[in-house]
Amino acid sequence: GLPPPVPTAAPVPTAATVPDQYEKYRKMQKMGLPKTAIANKMKQDGIDASVRQKFELTGSFPEAAGGGGAAPAPIPAAAPVPAAAPVADDGLNKWRKMIKMGIPQNTIVNKMKMAQVDASIIQQYESSGQLPGGNVVAGGGAAAAPAPPVPPVPAAAAAPALTKEEEIKLAKFIKMKKMMPEQAVRNKMKMEQIDPALIDKLFGTSGGAKAGAPAVPKAKPKPKWPENLKKKPEIKPSRKMKNLQWTTVDPFSVEKSIWRECDDTKVKIDQKELEEMFGAKQSKKAPTSGGGGGGKGGRKKKEAVEEITILDGKRSYNVQIYLGRLKMDPYTVKDILLEMNESKFDAETVNKMKTFVPTPEEAAMFDGLEAGDEKNLAKAEKFFYTLANIDKNLPQRLELWAFKQNFDKVLAVEAEKVQALRNAHDCIRNSKSLRALFSTILAFGNYMNGGTKKGQAHGFRLGSLSQLTRSKSTDNKTTLMEYLYLYLKRSNDKLLSFVDEWQALEEATSVDIPTLRGNIGQINAKLNLIKNRCKAAETQSIAGDKFPNVMGKFHPSAATKFEKLKKEYEQIMKDLSGLAEFLNEKNDTTGAFLKTLDEFRKTFKFTAKQTEEKLKREEAKRKREEQKLAKQKSKAPSKGGGGLPKVSGMSGLPPPVPEDAGVDDVKSDGYGKKPPPHGVNPSLSSLGSADRQLAALLRTDSTALMAKLKSRKKRAGRTSVNAGQVDKAAD
Repeated sequence: GLPPPVPTAAPVPTAATVPDQYEKYRKMQKMGLPKTAIANKMKQDGIDASVRQKFELTGSFPEAAGGGGAAPAPIPAAAPVPAAAPVADDGLNKWRKMIKMGIPQNTIVNKMKMAQVDASIIQQYESSGQLPGGNVVAGGGAAAAPAPPVPPVPAAAAAPALTKEEEIKLAKFIKMKKMMPEQAVRNKMKMEQIDPALIDKLFGTSGGAKAGAPAVPKAKPKPKWPENLKKKPEIKPSRKMKNLQWTTVDPFSVEKSIWRECDDTKVKIDQKELEEMFGAKQSKKAPTSGGGGGGKGGRKKKEAVEEITILDGKRSYNVQIYLGRLKMDPYTVKDILLEMNESKFDAETVNKMKTFVPTPEEAAMFDGLEAGDEKNLAKAEKFFYTLANIDKNLPQRLELWAFKQNFDKVLAVEAEKVQALRNAHDCIRNSKSLRALFSTILAFGNYMNGGTKKGQAHGFRLGSLSQLTRSKSTDNKTTLMEYLYLYLKRSNDKLLSFVDEWQALEEATSVDIPTLRGNIGQINAKLNLIKNRCKAAETQSIAGDKFPNVMGKFHPSAATKFEKLKKEYEQIMKDLSGLAEFLNEKNDTTGAFLKTLDEFRKTFKFTAKQTEEKLKREEAKRKREEQKLAKQKSKAPSKGGGGLPKVSGMSGLPPPVPEDAGVDDVKSDGYGKKPPPHGVNPSLSSLGSADRQLAALLRTDSTALMAKLKSRKKRAGRTSVNAGQVDKAAD
């Protein structure tokens, strides 16, 4: 009576393990090798073009298959899923694609800032790693076809083991093999002329293939050597020589180049002289104790240890220069960074140091280094290796530490900017003179533009204020700005106080609002980073690291202070937007209208000063002219006065001699002759009645007549040189 048993479903076959043929390239990528170098290596190894193209575009490789054993059984294809309706693009798909391609977060953030993406979106992405609406591309269309499965490749044969002598000879390269790409080690061994067979034996392959990696089939094996090219004989100098660091040509390209006609075997060189000139320096060997003479067992050759270099040459050089200036060993630096000791490292020192510490990519290059190899690292590499385990992103940690030390100063600077904008907003919004002043200017403009299309205006844009200095009177001597000042001075001088009333504009115009907006966003983002790092450090920090404790105490108080500033900033931005709309500058989001008003204020103030100076000059000139006229009137004789002849009517002639004047009234010249004719200057000591009249005139206008008297005296002296005595008399 029981129901029949339900048959169980057939087991789904699982995919078998396929060796990851891209493991070598993943490690090269992890070591920080350039993408171009990895792509070239893939091309040399015959990797499929579609895989190379995907790597060049996205920086990723096909996923490795799981399991192990035989080739994977084919899995039935799933039924097609209907495509979702396209989602409207919110403008963030560009950044979602970059996230999908695996581009570092810092690079994406910098690109977003350059594209002026809203600060709140950048802050959300920095703190959470997620964009609004998620990181999935909206409206992306059909999904890309999956990459074809990689066919199984039989495992390579086990590599032959090195002999003890070979291990000693290749000890340096064995260490390099653990932390450097295979091709880099091969190149180094080739430069030092290591036997190619021994190189292949070290790596367990031939031609650069990695041991255990699947052999990639190649289209056509290249010949090992050109058929028509004879190999050069091997040269072995009698001593070790300094190498010439040149780049040799490919033997297969010799046939069609100049090198086909060059034969160095016919060149006779002085080998002894060349060895003396370019031989490598030989270090002197110190004798060992207990040798007992000059036998081979008495001296032991001490093998020189070569420093291990990992970093780029220029990067290593810059780090070494910085360490020379820092004058601290790496372990002391590490202790200070772990202890967050601000008495040893101030904000300036930390800001400089963040450029010379390992980036996450550089720190990953030291992952394969063994503890015993630390003593052989070069100076810069040893510094990086010592600091690498402090934090997975040490430059960012130092940036946050410097931010913590400078927080109060940074917050005070931004608060001053916000307050300057607040003062400027309030002085314009509450200005008593603004409306009356603009009404006066509007009246002038409408009257000047009467009967034209620009007349009958209800208002004007703030940019039109600059035209007041360009509009001039009919005689081009007075500008409309000068006239405005004179008009306000005589009709409503209280409006002139707007120059002082708008003084707050001067400080506000020095604030760059887009920069202020960016600074507020950066402070918010860094505080969020500190919060997230403190939370993550509870489980990820190393022993002795005080970053969680120091930053954990700093964050709450800093966040409270910042929230207050943020609210003030958001409120002033809202108020400025309303003021811009009130002044008919609705589209102004950068506060440019504040600068326009301040420029008008300064120009009006300068014009007022110039106009006052001009009025003072004109007043002084008027007073001088009045004084001159008054002086001229005082010099003129009265109409009913005493019969003295007018000076201006004499025209340089002597006064007439009265008819009743006697002979005694005129002094002789010493020879009983009459007075000299006109032109001779008679003596003043013997003046007659006519001369007395002249004396009276002299007292009336002494300045002009004295000059005439002196002139005639000189002429009389020249004409009477041979006379005995010349009487002096006035004309």
